Amino acid sequence: RRARAAGQSNGRFALRMLRRNAVLLGIGLAHASLLFSGDILVPYAVIGMFCALLVTRRPIALIAAAVITLPVLGVWGWVDGVIGLGGGTGYSDASAPDYLTALRLRASEALWGLLWAPLEQIGLLAPMALGALAARARLLEDVDVNRGLLVLIARWGCGLGVLGAVPLTAVLLADPGHAHLESTLVLGSLGVLHQMSGVVGAAGLAAACALLAAHVRTRNSARAVGAADGTASRMLGGSVRAVEALGAVSLSAYLAQSLLGLLVFSPYTLGLGGTLGSAGGAVIVTAGWLVMLPFASVLRRRNLRGPMEHVLRALAGSTTSRPRGGAR
Repeated sequence: RRARAAGQSNGRFALRMLRRNAVLLGIGLAHASLLFSGDILVPYAVIGMFCALLVTRRPIALIAAAVITLPVLGVWGWVDGVIGLGGGTGYSDASAPDYLTALRLRASEALWGLLWAPLEQIGLLAPMALGALAARARLLEDVDVNRGLLVLIARWGCGLGVLGAVPLTAVLLADPGHAHLESTLVLGSLGVLHQMSGVVGAAGLAAACALLAAHVRTRNSARAVGAADGTASRMLGGSVRAVEALGAVSLSAYLAQSLLGLLVFSPYTLGLGGTLGSAGGAVIVTAGWLVMLPFASVLRRRNLRGPMEHVLRALAGSTTSRPRGGAR
């Protein structure tokens, strides 16, 4: 919308987005090689290039892309459901004895993943296309206009998302080693349900976040004109604004999270990955997010972008000024 308001043609916009995704691809390859094998930036960048070519087309192109590529997410779910049957031990670099060995393993996996990304990761185009359609309709921006639809999506999306996650979660909690349930068909089917319901749940969560943010903005406006506001409401508003600020620097936060994981979990650093379970790891990562919140809030108050957001836009040749109230 900003590009069109500035008189930019669809072709020029597509080229600029392709360049931005190419820069993101470079950042992702560096991240996957230096910090974390489970990088998502490379798939985002590769599939984002396809999405960049579609967003200037008619809505039917985005709808068709979502319908065609959605089944690939089901394949991901099947693999996730049965992966425990193979006896795998996770990322090979996670047990590397030193950083240089881990670096070689990660770099090799990153290049291999890049080659296969257009096929293996094409399922990402489905949620990307749905997000582009929502943005085109200003679904999450114009909350007052779309409130009824957003409430419906939030209620059913979050509910179905949780229900779809329960079966596979219950199996993994009750029988983590698959000593009793070894059926590929059952586990794969539960994985598909888990994955597909996750897409629905993500839509529901996005709608719920939009409604919550709009509620906080309304309360802030009321407070500005002298309405009473309790401590709990102020804390809620501050929390929402902090999360919004962290979202505006999500690339920097994502890389910082990987750096934290490397320092804490790797065998050649603190080595906690071999002793902590999933719950302990989640506590450490959550603590990392909480530490990032005040830094993100300071950047937002000073109208500054995150360091990696600045690098991305500088290398991608973006010339648009930062909108007041937070970068996107």
